[in-house]
Amino acid sequence: MQIVDAQIHLWSEGLPSPSHRQVTSFTAEEAIAMMDVAGVDAAVIHLVHWDPNCHQVAVDAVGKYPGRFAMLGELPPLDPQSKGRVATWLDQPGVLLGFRLPVGQAQVQVAAQQVPALGPEARQHGFRHRPHGGDRRDAQGQ
Repeated sequence: MQIVDAQIHLWSEGLPSPSHRQVTSFTAEEAIAMMDVAGVDAAVIHLVHWDPNCHQVAVDAVGKYPGRFAMLGELPPLDPQSKGRVATWLDQPGVLLGFRLPVGQAQVQVAAQQVPALGPEARQHGFRHRPHGGDRRDAQGQ
C-alpha cells in the first residue's frame, strides 16, 4: 500500500507562522529525505501565504519529482478571474490536483458571497470545494 502525506508545504523564502518549522526555506529535497526516513511514498503540496514564490516552488518540485509530489493550487475567491480559470485548472504545468479557496479572517464574510459564484463552475468540471481559513473557528463564525 502506498503511503501519501496529504498536506505538506515547501517554500523558498520567508518565515512561516509558529505552527510550522521555523526555517526560511524548506526544499523538495529536504522533504523527500524526511519522507524516506518516515516511509512516505508521496505527498501533496499545499501553497503557503508567507512565500510569494510558493506556487513556482511547488510546480518545480512536481516537475522534478513527478512520482513523489502532486500539488493543490489556490484560487482567490475575490479575484474576478478565478471563475474563468476553473475550466483549465488541471491543464496547468505541475499536474495540479485541484484547488482550495484561501480565506483569511477578514475575508470570511465577503468570500462567503463569492464562493457560491465559483460553485457551479467548479462542479461542472468535477471539483469539490470549500473555503479554507487559517483558523477554522473564524471561518465558521464561532
